[in-house]
Amino acid sequence: MMKKLSSKFSGITTNLIGIESTMAKFIPSYLGFENNVRMIGIYGMGGLGKTTLARIVYDEFRSHFDGFSFIANVREDSKKHGLPILQQQLLEDTLVDGNICIRNVYDGVEMIKKRLRYKKVLLVIDDVDHLDQLKYLVGDHGWFGLGSWIIITTRDEHVLIQLGVLKRYNLNGLNNDDALKLFCLKAFKKEQPKKDYIQLSQQVVKYANGLPLALVTLGSFLVGRTIDEWQSALHSFKKNKGEIFNILKISYDGLEEMWKEIFLDIACFFRGHDKDKVIEILENCGFDARIGVSVLVERSLLTVDDKECFGMHDLPSEMGQKIIRFESGGKLGKQSRLWLVEDLLHVLENDMATEAIQAVVVKGRKEDFNLEDFSEGFSKMSNLRLLIINGMYSPNDQRHLTLPNSLRYLRWKDCPFKCLASSHKQRMAFVHLELRSSKLEYLWEGAM
Repeated sequence: MMKKLSSKFSGITTNLIGIESTMAKFIPSYLGFENNVRMIGIYGMGGLGKTTLARIVYDEFRSHFDGFSFIANVREDSKKHGLPILQQQLLEDTLVDGNICIRNVYDGVEMIKKRLRYKKVLLVIDDVDHLDQLKYLVGDHGWFGLGSWIIITTRDEHVLIQLGVLKRYNLNGLNNDDALKLFCLKAFKKEQPKKDYIQLSQQVVKYANGLPLALVTLGSFLVGRTIDEWQSALHSFKKNKGEIFNILKISYDGLEEMWKEIFLDIACFFRGHDKDKVIEILENCGFDARIGVSVLVERSLLTVDDKECFGMHDLPSEMGQKIIRFESGGKLGKQSRLWLVEDLLHVLENDMATEAIQAVVVKGRKEDFNLEDFSEGFSKMSNLRLLIINGMYSPNDQRHLTLPNSLRYLRWKDCPFKCLASSHKQRMAFVHLELRSSKLEYLWEGAM
C-alpha cells in the first residue's frame, strides 16, 4: 500500500529539490494505514524543511481521514495567544465547527478527548519546543480514533522522547547534488552554474552545509553579482563560520534602511497576515511598502502564499527579533519594537518607556490586564508611529490616554479610556484611527 502512495509524489514534488529522496525514506518507514494510532516526530535544526515535509504529507493524505488540522508555529503562537486558542483551532478544523469555545487548557484537553476519541484524524503539530504544548494538544494515543496520524515537528528530539514518540525521523540536509541544484535555481535561474561561476558555486554550497534555507537565501543574495562580488561575499561568509543567523544577516545587511524597517515590522508583527492590509499599515507609517515587500520577496526573506498572506520562515523572523534585542542592549524600554504583551506591561509598569520605541503590536486576553496607572506611559514613546492592541482591558474607570504626536496608526480593540490626549497639547496627525468596542466617550480632551 505504501509503495503505491510513494509513487504518487513524483507528480507533486518536481519543484521541491530533494523532497523525492526524502519521501522515499520517510513514507515506507514511518507512515501506514494500519488500524492503530501513529505518532510520528520529525526533528532537526531550523532551516532543514521539517515543516515543508509535514505540509506535503498533510496535503497529500488528508482526504484519507475523517478530520484534519495543521497547527503551525506552535512555539511562537502558544506564547502570543496561549494554548487554549490552539486547542480551539484543532477542534474547529477537525470537526468543521466554528462555534467551539475553550476557556482553559484543562477544558480543552477534555473536549479533545471527548470529541476526537472515535474519529480518524490527521494532525500536524508544527514547531514544538516544550512538552506542555504536546501534553495539552495531543497528549496520548487514546485521545484519537484508530487509524489516526499525529505528526510533530520540532528542533528538539528530547521533547518527542518525553512524550514517548517512538517513530522519530531525523531530517538531514540536502546531498551535494541537490544542494547545488537548489542554489543554482536561485542564483542563475537554472539547475547548473554559469561556466565562470562553477568553483565559486561549489564553495557556497559547501559553506551552506545542505541547509535549504541557507542555499535559497544565499542564491537570492548573489544573483546578478559579479565574480569579484561573489569572492568578497565568500570571504565574509567564512568569517561568520557558517552560523545560520549570520548567513541570513548577510542578506539583511544588504538592504536599504527603509527595507530593513519593513522587514523588522513583518518579522515581529505580521507573519501570516494579509499582504494588502499590512502594506496599507506600513504605508500609513510612511514606508514605501509595496516596493519594499517586493525586494524582501526577491531576497527570499519573505514569501506570499496563495491566499495573499505573508509567510516568513522562523529563522529570518528570529533573526529580526535578535537584531532588535542586540541593538537595544537587552533593555526592553530601548527596543524599537515590542511584540509580546508581557514585555509591554513590564515597560509600562516599571516606567521604562523611551523614545527608542517605534512600534507596539500585541494581543492579550481581557482578564489578564489592568491599565490603571499606565495612561501616561505611551506618551514617553515620543517616536511611536504604530500602536495595535487587541484585548487589553482595564476594569477601572480610565479618564484619558496620552499619546505621542508621532503616532500615525492606532488600532485598539476594547480600549478602556474615555478620551485621547496629545502629549504636547497639539492635534494628533493620525493617518488611521480604529477603536472598536472601546469605552471612548469623546475623542479629544480639551480643544483639539
